[in-house]
Amino acid sequence: MGTPALALVGCGDGGDDSRGTGGYGSGAGISITAGDSTGGGGSLGDGGTSDGSGGGSDSAGGDTQGASGGSGDDSTGGIKFDIGSNPDGGALDCDEINGGQDMDLSYIWIANTDVGTVSKIDTRSGVIEGRYRTANTIESPSRTTVNQFGDMLVGNRGDVASVTAIASFEHRCVDKNQNGVIETSTGYDDVRAWGEDECVLWHASIPATYELGPRGLAWEGGVVDPITCENSVPNPRVWVAFDRADSYDAWRFNGQTGEVLDKVSIPGTSGRPYGGAVNREGDFWFVIRGSQLVYINSETLSHQLFATPDVPYGMSIDANGDPWFATYNAGAGDQIYRFDTQTMQFVSAGGGQGKHRGMMIDHHNRAWVIGNSPCRLILVDAENEALIDDNIPLPGCSDPVGVSIDIDDYVWVVDRGASKAYKIDPDTLAIEFTVEGLNHPYTYSDMTGSLLRLVADPLG
Repeated sequence: MGTPALALVGCGDGGDDSRGTGGYGSGAGISITAGDSTGGGGSLGDGGTSDGSGGGSDSAGGDTQGASGGSGDDSTGGIKFDIGSNPDGGALDCDEINGGQDMDLSYIWIANTDVGTVSKIDTRSGVIEGRYRTANTIESPSRTTVNQFGDMLVGNRGDVASVTAIASFEHRCVDKNQNGVIETSTGYDDVRAWGEDECVLWHASIPATYELGPRGLAWEGGVVDPITCENSVPNPRVWVAFDRADSYDAWRFNGQTGEVLDKVSIPGTSGRPYGGAVNREGDFWFVIRGSQLVYINSETLSHQLFATPDVPYGMSIDANGDPWFATYNAGAGDQIYRFDTQTMQFVSAGGGQGKHRGMMIDHHNRAWVIGNSPCRLILVDAENEALIDDNIPLPGCSDPVGVSIDIDDYVWVVDRGASKAYKIDPDTLAIEFTVEGLNHPYTYSDMTGSLLRLVADPLG
């Protein structure tokens, strides 16, 4: 397949973009076309192992690309409540300069579930700038999570459950053959054989049951010094939640090496972990699609379980450290909830129509939720737990599953059935453009790193 062609198909008036860097006027769009291409519990503390990026080639293909316009500490091991507010105060210089390196974090990572790859997409242009294999066989990649340095972790849910870390930027990659050049994917057509892409940082197997593999993923964050732009956590750890035959497990990995640092095992068989998020202190929250919310203390590794009002699906967290989730049922009546970590109560933010999927909270106290029955986007006032719009249309949608927020505050919706992603203006709700060339993308997680930036300090 040839290099995708880029064409503007509806430039607007180029008016001021209040989010500062998008540069899209009203009605702007992008068209990209291309042809075919082939409580209790503690750490088990045994360290674990990680797999290297071994050799071999994966013949997975079948993708086509195209797009069209349109707080306190609890020394006893209980919950550490994060009560600090974090209002949006405008972008800080260090939002894009971490550890002294200039990193424009305008990327979204979306898994191509049926062909075993993940796409790195420029959120401003809509161009797929890289595609990467996530294992040496097709292992059903799904959730992705991005840290403050742009490194991405993807969970593979197939026969050989695993996680794979990939760097967004070449200075984070490893020159494995020491030839002085980082050899990595340069675009949509350039998918390297397994073990040959030097931006694939590490790969680790997980002993999960088939299709019960890693789903809840979340990097820990650090404090960025506003003067030096250095991060207090230069090597962030990353949490991974998955299901085994008789337990829910969460492992914490060294983010640079893939070494397993901590393990928490929680007895249970009522469902499987689905979404995960951390608060500012690195405490890990995840929902179980069996009517439970799980909390793991970052320091003590003690855990607590809370019975949820209904069956949770998508999950997010707000700047105060309160987890949110949306429920999924066969019929109408689904709700969106916040768990108040001060009162230990679930607070409804409304709902009514059915089948919520992914959800995400942005930096302006807006919660965005995906619904399947009918196919739609949902907007909630997260500050006041008030439903604003339960039926924002997604023209041409089929089976939307995920929602995320990019560096410029635009909303991204991932549609598994239509194999495309929508970029949406959060204020006008206009569709800026759509990105195609995905393959059964089943990603609904912090696929841009925006949620981590929301809870990390400082905020932009």
